[in-house]
Amino acid sequence: MTGKKKNYKTYTANYLFKKEDKNKRIPGTEFLAGTTETLYLSKENSTPTPFSFVPAMTLSYKIGAAIASSQDENYNIYKGNYKSGNLYVGCFENGKKSKNDYFVMVFDNTSNLNTSWGTNIFSHHLFQMLIAISRYEGNSELDAMFESLDFDTEEKIIGANQKKPFFIAADNLYFVAKNKILNKSMADDVEENDFQVFLEDLDTDITGFVKKGYKKSVTAPAKELGVKESQIKYLEMPKKIEIPVTRHMRCKAAKDKYYDGIETFAQREIQNMPLMLQNGYELAKASFMANRDFFGEEEWELVDAIAQKDVRSINFTGPAGVGKTTTIRSIAGALGMPFILVGGSANIEEADLLGCRNVEAVDGVSITTWSDGPIAMAIRYGAFLLFDEVNAADPGILMKLNTILDGSKSLILNTSEEIKVHPNFVYAEAMNVGAAYAGTDQMNQSHFDRMDEMFKIATKSPEEEAKIISANTGYDNIENLKKMCIIKQHILDLIMSEGDASEQICSPRRLICWAKKAKRTGEFIESSLSTVIAHLSIYDESFSHLTVEEVLNSDGIAATVMDEIKEQFEGVVY
Repeated sequence: MTGKKKNYKTYTANYLFKKEDKNKRIPGTEFLAGTTETLYLSKENSTPTPFSFVPAMTLSYKIGAAIASSQDENYNIYKGNYKSGNLYVGCFENGKKSKNDYFVMVFDNTSNLNTSWGTNIFSHHLFQMLIAISRYEGNSELDAMFESLDFDTEEKIIGANQKKPFFIAADNLYFVAKNKILNKSMADDVEENDFQVFLEDLDTDITGFVKKGYKKSVTAPAKELGVKESQIKYLEMPKKIEIPVTRHMRCKAAKDKYYDGIETFAQREIQNMPLMLQNGYELAKASFMANRDFFGEEEWELVDAIAQKDVRSINFTGPAGVGKTTTIRSIAGALGMPFILVGGSANIEEADLLGCRNVEAVDGVSITTWSDGPIAMAIRYGAFLLFDEVNAADPGILMKLNTILDGSKSLILNTSEEIKVHPNFVYAEAMNVGAAYAGTDQMNQSHFDRMDEMFKIATKSPEEEAKIISANTGYDNIENLKKMCIIKQHILDLIMSEGDASEQICSPRRLICWAKKAKRTGEFIESSLSTVIAHLSIYDESFSHLTVEEVLNSDGIAATVMDEIKEQFEGVVY
């Protein structure tokens, strides 16, 4: 038990972070060892570092490899009792120093490590053993992260979209190792037959605390050590009581999972994309952070559906000014996707969207090149594309889109180049409907049939909208913001009854700009002229100067709106 048979060399297990491992890709993942993370940390990690002044973790190659390969490898982990303490034995196939890796850990009744042996204590298998021990002892955070990890992806890779559970699990396991084995002596290069003294004390297989869907068996490494099927009982992770899952519960789980956002792409992939996509990624992330607290169940449910690749095409329908564009951009931000916005109109041509040939002079020679349009770029790189006011576009363009949306894996350009549709590509469209929206057409039902899901977006209450404007401007006087939102709704009603929706608009963007200008000027009436009134009077020839007096004396709906703004905000300061 104390290693008297041979004088094995002992080491202090402080080798979690080796210089030679830094920047090595961890097998089975998209992550590099040595990556520092400040966002996705375990509950144990609360001490600020002396350099960043915030808690941080560094991804260990061995811990990452232990988690990533935990479902693939052939092994058993056993528990028993030894001298009133807990005994654990691990048997793993494919050791680096020998055919199999074996480990023994004995903890006394106060959980101190008394004895630790291994054929190769530098193997990642040691940390797989710690996963089983820790989950067996009741590590709820590690349980939750393991349940969140999808090991059975099509690519068999834990990618950027699983960064949160992977990094938190790795950080948690670091603290498990720190508490159980770091700074403790461990005997290395122990011969296989020296482990056999512990076999008679084993009674329980706890491999099921690591492997999902564990098929109970004594694997070859355990048989070669001498473990007998008859002496072992099997334990699995306790099954959770099945409770009927309501939509509210499902959406709350989605909110908890995606509230901090996920990354569909690794940062190096984003950095290698065209600048338009990089900028779209940053804008979408910022939009999500500003608006996530206003997501309802429908939005969180949709984020989850897109992340799971169940939904790849969506349609949002609703009147102008209800936040369709902002909602879709924020959803892209929640997913950590580059975002492209395309505006539909009768004048937009196929080349504007798909791309065009360019002729350039290089050293006196004319060379024809190709420039991707926004749709071709989104398809090529896997961006989140929003086609705004799609029903204002030429039907021929929609027919081109339909070939992609019906499941085609590629798009053929007029250069005969075939672009493979990236598996992360998401198509969204937004449209205003109704007779008031001049220049829009009724769309073909065959196009709608290609939408995975369609949503109707209704006008928000003044209270809800005021909170959104506050979050986007930092202005916290909700009563003043509610007044602005009520005025906005009156404007939209006036546009429908007396105005022209193709020439006049008042969206949440107008209110954000109005509030920002009011912050600069200290008042609301004059500030509304260039931010709100101007957008109602572009083609109004009944006045020539954008002043309060001239607008009030004009003939269009701008005069009615100006009169209400003056009534609500006379003498009100920011």
